Amino acid sequence: MLIVSFWGQRADKSLQVAIRRLVFAGSRSLDGDRLVDLMTCAEALFIKRANHTSNAKGAPVAQAAAALVADDPELSTDGAHLKRFMLMAYRARNAEVHGDDQPYAPLHRLSGAPTTTLAHVVTDAEHIMRRAISTVLDEHAAQPTS
Repeated sequence: MLIVSFWGQRADKSLQVAIRRLVFAGSRSLDGDRLVDLMTCAEALFIKRANHTSNAKGAPVAQAAAALVADDPELSTDGAHLKRFMLMAYRARNAEVHGDDQPYAPLHRLSGAPTTTLAHVVTDAEHIMRRAISTVLDEHAAQPTS
């Protein structure tokens, strides 16, 4: 019922884009491609839905992610760690998109633990985006239908 109501009557274009990009990310085999899709998902969910108009995107994505899911018990983190992680992931996404020579230094997990593996970053970013989309969908479900 939620899906019919959500997609039919209460269309949220940016949320639809975010969901599609999350699905695309899950189908990619390369970590860099997954990261690009996940950060596009974050842009749609955190920037477009908030009508953010600045050209800077990394900091607003990080702030909005922390505001939405920093207290999520499944993520086991706080707002400061979440902001740092999302900003680092967004910078890695930019490096991937623009073909920078050393795009991923220094990397860290959502917990703050250092890592040299982009796959760890992508796993944490996907977990964050799944929780964020789930939270937004829960908000839609809580709204009365007309």
